[in-house]
Amino acid sequence: MNQRDSKRRCCWRNLTGILISLGLLLGLAVGGCAGPQTTAERPPAVELERIALMPVVDMARVYGPNRSVRAPLTGKVFVTGPEASALAMMMTGTIEAFLGEQGFAVIAPMATQAAVDELAASATEPFAERALFLSAVRRLEADAILVGYLYRAQDRQGGRFAVEQPASVAYGLYLLDAAQGRTIWSGEFDETQRSLNENLFHFGTFLKRRGEWITAEQMTAESLKEILNGFGARR
Repeated sequence: MNQRDSKRRCCWRNLTGILISLGLLLGLAVGGCAGPQTTAERPPAVELERIALMPVVDMARVYGPNRSVRAPLTGKVFVTGPEASALAMMMTGTIEAFLGEQGFAVIAPMATQAAVDELAASATEPFAERALFLSAVRRLEADAILVGYLYRAQDRQGGRFAVEQPASVAYGLYLLDAAQGRTIWSGEFDETQRSLNENLFHFGTFLKRRGEWITAEQMTAESLKEILNGFGARR
């Protein structure tokens, strides 16, 4: 083999490697692969008209920051961040508006909370959280109750292109059927933003965020929209 042929074959090998790498990245981008950040369950459709909506609970406000807390309805353990009551309120408003747009009759969060508080105050024995919600939704004559918990909302420390600490958010939404008390839909999100170098399989998310480090509020709004779209698809 002469020197010219050897160089030609070397060039072809390098070009092939580049094309394979580009193909892999393109496939990830087109597929929107964002890693196992969001989960949602969609059991068989249930006819719903009236949904009672609880305000999203800021678990850091209840238990304090940097505490290990157990999710009331699933038993999963999360470590809380700083208090984020404003973010919990934003989530509640977003969910309420979405349910209205989907055509549900929504019992407002304040009214639902009032019913829960009244039952808890009049009970002779402490209610388990699920039982308390189900008693409230039946009193309100709704078909289901939607409850949410903001487990962690740690904002980024730094700017859009360089951070000392990335944003980290975890929350869960759960829809309980009034008739049988089942969890008939749930959506959960848990992510600490990572660089592309740390996880290539987040390439789709990396492109969507334009390579920027986002805030906890941006991460919450972005993921909540995705989760609620899944909820709307079940109607």
